[in-house]
Amino acid sequence: MAITWGVFTLLTACAPAAAPTGGPPSAEGDPQTRWAQTLAAAKKEGKLTISTNTSLYYAETVKKFAEKYPEIQVEHSSMRPSEFAPKLITEQQNGIYSYDATYNATGNMVEVMLPAGAFEKLPPYLILPEITNPSNWRGGQLIWGTNEPYILINRGNVDAKVVVNRDVLPKSEFNSVDQLLDSKFKGKITIRTPNAPHDASFFLSGALHTKGEEWVRKLLIDQQPVYVPNENARLLTQNVINGKYPLAIGVETATYENCISAGACNGWCNLPAESRKAHSRKTFFRPAAAMRSPCSNGT
Repeated sequence: MAITWGVFTLLTACAPAAAPTGGPPSAEGDPQTRWAQTLAAAKKEGKLTISTNTSLYYAETVKKFAEKYPEIQVEHSSMRPSEFAPKLITEQQNGIYSYDATYNATGNMVEVMLPAGAFEKLPPYLILPEITNPSNWRGGQLIWGTNEPYILINRGNVDAKVVVNRDVLPKSEFNSVDQLLDSKFKGKITIRTPNAPHDASFFLSGALHTKGEEWVRKLLIDQQPVYVPNENARLLTQNVINGKYPLAIGVETATYENCISAGACNGWCNLPAESRKAHSRKTFFRPAAAMRSPCSNGT
């Protein structure tokens, strides 16, 4: 299993050597007054440019924001963090600041974008007590992805990232992650090359911790899996959807979720158990039922 954190942060709005064009809201006055002033300024500016992960969860969250604040035009783009990180850094290094914020998974944000100076500290932008009061968060504190408060964690997913095409491989033939080492599945497993922080790498990290190095070596070598480069994750996902391979590790989330939403992947499974979401906020928007794991049976 892997833990993937959903996080939000503001992107640097100007070159480090230049004077800020916007800046955080005023710290003067009570929270409700400050929020009203901030909202009025946002509506006057009229536009929010945000990039998110490709998962439908993130798109649903952005959609809810747009519905609540129709006066603010939302320019939303979704891409894998491994694609967004180099794009963002290259733009900022050339004086181009196209994005206001990003809502994404932590890996590339912490390891790639933050060291490049891409983000602003968040606390000055957090206004309402429902956000700033630690008692409204699980554990009695806001959870940050780094020592300094640049990246706010609002949820975590504990995911099993072995996807099983049940149209090809029924439960009677495969119902345990340990069966990945069964010789009859040699050459029938496709996996995203684990050379970057993504779902396949996270799954293997969890397997290394829970099952040991020898288990992982057998999976990656003896079972002769078909490796697919990270940039071809959509192709990997299509291959398991089309039945070319019955088992996949590291599918491209948006493609897989679209398949589920369209009803084409009904009855499929993520093993060894359903995905679990744990929100840091005690109360938090929960997206549509289409976002449930196909193995959860509504639980």
